[in-house]
Amino acid sequence: MHPDAEQARAGFARDNAAGLAANDRRRHYRDPFPKPEMMVALSPFWLLHGMRADAEIDALLARQPEWAPLRQRLAEEGGASLYRHLLRLPQPEVTALLASLWQRLARQRPAGPDDPDHWAARLADARREDRGVFGCYLLNLVGLRPGEAIFQPACLPHAYLHGRNVELMANSDNVLRAGLTDKPVDVEAFLEVMDGSAARPRVMSAPDGCGLQPYPRCGGEYFALDQLLLGEGEAASWLAEGPEVLLVVDGSLQVRHAEGEIELAQGQSALLLPGARCEAKAGRLALAYRAFCPPAALC
Repeated sequence: MHPDAEQARAGFARDNAAGLAANDRRRHYRDPFPKPEMMVALSPFWLLHGMRADAEIDALLARQPEWAPLRQRLAEEGGASLYRHLLRLPQPEVTALLASLWQRLARQRPAGPDDPDHWAARLADARREDRGVFGCYLLNLVGLRPGEAIFQPACLPHAYLHGRNVELMANSDNVLRAGLTDKPVDVEAFLEVMDGSAARPRVMSAPDGCGLQPYPRCGGEYFALDQLLLGEGEAASWLAEGPEVLLVVDGSLQVRHAEGEIELAQGQSALLLPGARCEAKAGRLALAYRAFCPPAALC
């Protein structure tokens, strides 16, 4: 999860006042900037994204008889409070709650990827005592098809589970973690900024048609993303109004710009300078993504 602008400034100042070096593992805020982000799926992709509605959480908790006290807390205090409770539980209690889950999952037939039991089962070996597993049941499970995208605003709890993607974010390295990782975890820092309201995931469809097509402008002043889809021999041109990155994910492109001409194969990228008139021509069917700062952000 990532902080908003005000939280990032305050957290960065706190870490500096504490005398923490830039590479200190105890430092949560490495810069004073927010980190909104979006991602585009390159393969079938699964992630956790924001809190579920309380009724959905209750239906999932009901699968596990040993979790009846959690359902009671949910009914009395709501999903956000329950999530905070689970993330703060002493480790022996986390281990006991998860042990009953592993026993049930071992007895039942495997679930499909649209079921949180599927992802919990996949985590059973590597994350057997990890409290982050509760997120499979309290956070929204979202599946994306290739080309679809989703935006993660500041303070939204989320986790990537499986798949390949292109991720685009503001220029920040501020990340707060509560589980499902081998990187530093700090539950209290995570909960300090978490938005616990129920979220309704909004999946963005892949742009229609060939040529240079925009995704919804969800990145505010920080970023924007276009899809470039060209058939063999087709071309598209545009003006680079700010620094841009062009990433080829399939096929190949011949890119002409003010400094000359470059060939980009699958997996290669180029930095395009502001003010350059650019033209991209496909060697064969080509799919690429153009990441850039909106012009208003450059004023």
